[in-house]
Amino acid sequence: MKILLIAGHGNGDSGALGCGYKECDLTRELVNLIAPKLRAYATVDVYDQKRNAYKDVQNGEFNVGKYDYALEVHFNAYSDPKAHGTECFVTTKENGITVEQAIMKNMKRYFTLRDNDSIFDGVKRTNFLVIKTLKNKDISGALLETCFITNANDMKVYQENKNGIANDIVSGIVSGFGLKKKAVAKPKPKTIKEGSKVKIKNGAKYGGLSSTRGRAVPLSVQNKKHTVVEFGTHKGVKEARLKEINSWVAVASLTLV
Repeated sequence: MKILLIAGHGNGDSGALGCGYKECDLTRELVNLIAPKLRAYATVDVYDQKRNAYKDVQNGEFNVGKYDYALEVHFNAYSDPKAHGTECFVTTKENGITVEQAIMKNMKRYFTLRDNDSIFDGVKRTNFLVIKTLKNKDISGALLETCFITNANDMKVYQENKNGIANDIVSGIVSGFGLKKKAVAKPKPKTIKEGSKVKIKNGAKYGGLSSTRGRAVPLSVQNKKHTVVEFGTHKGVKEARLKEINSWVAVASLTLV
């Protein structure tokens, strides 16, 4: 799955101001906390944080590729400092809201859900410019109003719990889409041992104590994969016997594959 994260405002637009913070700084902070956590489950891109997605749409410069989902992060503001809480918006064309409901369910641990319909889930429908443009590109998306930058308690909760909030946003996306953690490739062993698959380095010579000792290993043999059968020391050189050619070669002339 491919997901796009967008930090609201920036590029000369501070966004909302409150409690000593700029919205553009907070959105980038939160997106940068979310991204590495979400990459354990999906391919994640972050919209260029030197730009402003909203202005890019207005100027016809909003160039994004194909994504399965996009999340635009904002912080809310109001003239009354008592206004508080969290909410999430999708467009009127969005059919499913399972992901957004899952995010809001987790956000409820920190903030009051703001709602305006009979289903109290914190999810609303408004055609905000960026997510509307994304939907027109057949990309599902949502705009998250994390909490109120103008409310001192909301900001205190955010600052004290921002890492957990990022985890819970990721958890909402993961559970909403039913994502599984990506398999982590096992690191290749760094030490050559019995059973290791190796190739012979250019310029290598045969070892052992037979008449072939000291002869150059031909390229046709170097370019093939070999299996280490056993180790030995001949004339003070640690060597490995290779199964496929039944010959000894210095360990220093081998490389793991």
